[in-house]
Parts: sequence; C-alpha cells; structure tokens
Amino acid sequence: QALAHVRGLAGWWVGPSGASWVGRSMAAIPSLDGLGYVLNRLVTHPSGEGLACAEPAAAGTPLLALPLTACWTAERARRCQPVARELSRALGRNPLHELLQADDTWIVLHLLHERGLGPSATPEVRAHLELLARAGEETLLAWDETELATLSTSPWQGEAARRRQQLSADFQSLLQELGPEAASTLKLDEAGYQWARLGLQQHGL
Repeated sequence: QALAHVRGLAGWWVGPSGASWVGRSMAAIPSLDGLGYVLNRLVTHPSGEGLACAEPAAAGTPLLALPLTACWTAERARRCQPVARELSRALGRNPLHELLQADDTWIVLHLLHERGLGPSATPEVRAHLELLARAGEETLLAWDETELATLSTSPWQGEAARRRQQLSADFQSLLQELGPEAASTLKLDEAGYQWARLGLQQHGL
C-alpha cells in the first residue's frame, strides 16, 4: 500500500492513441515537482484541469514519475524512528496482533506523526499534508447522517455503518496496544485516526 498525492490521476504516459493529457480535478495542485514527483514535458492544461504535454511525445514516453520515496509507504514509515519505536514495542508485547502488523497502520501513524510536527516537518511533507487537507474526503465514511439517509433503500447504508463501527473499534484496539504515552508521542487520537484512514482509503494505490 502506498499513499500518493495526485488526486484523480488517470495515467502517466502517452498511450498508443497519442493522448496528450493525464489526470482530472488537479487544478488545486500548484506544483507536482514540489511534492517530489518528476515531470517530463507536462504543464497545467489550459482548462485548469489536469496536465497536458508541452510538446509532442511518442507513445510510451514517460510523463510523470512517482518515486516511492516521495509517497507514504510502510517501508518509509518503518524508517521513522518514533513510529518504528512505538510500534515495535507494542509488537514485542503482542507479536500476533494483526492491526499492529498491518502496513496501513504504519502509514496512518506516520501520517499523524508528521502532521503533528507542524512547521518542523520538511517542506515536501508539509506540501503533501496541505494537499490532502484541500482534497477533502469523498468516501462513504465521510458522509454525514443526512447524506447517508439517502441510501435508506441501499445495502451501502448498512455497510457504511459497519465500517464506521470497525474504524472506531480499530482505534480503540490500537490505543490499548500502544498505550497513552505512545499515542501522545505519535499524535494519535480518534479524529486524527479517522482522517488518516479515510485519506489512505481514498488516495491509496
């Protein structure tokens, strides 16, 4: 699992048909290279949505590279000392706990820890977090009760309720395993946990 920050990305190379644009709903992204991504011949599309080739490109030409070092991954989270220390301690006490082992958990706690650094975080991390904040949340878990009421005849209403309950149960389990001191170190609270999990669900690759 990896969390990238290109909302609505539809592709990142020129296909056989010679299509010259990638993405949609990306007008709010001021600079992808500022996020650590590598652009090749791409500029913001004149419409303000997506990206367009600045010059002709042959089919198969790479246009956008997303280095894993510029994404939120479990491997990157394991290199974050506070996250690795607290999760390793918890795993030492309960090595079979699936939530502690899950890559998603490592990524979520890394997001929360870095967000908690505020201005002390690196410029690239701050740009990522600002983009996530602007992107908003579009999954069913982000819907309020009025919005969910429109699904009264759909099984998705029950599924949304089940997933909300599971999210809350996961948070409580994680809090119990880590303990209050570790939770404070990692800036873990229920609202933050929900934010990070929804972000990972919506933008994860």
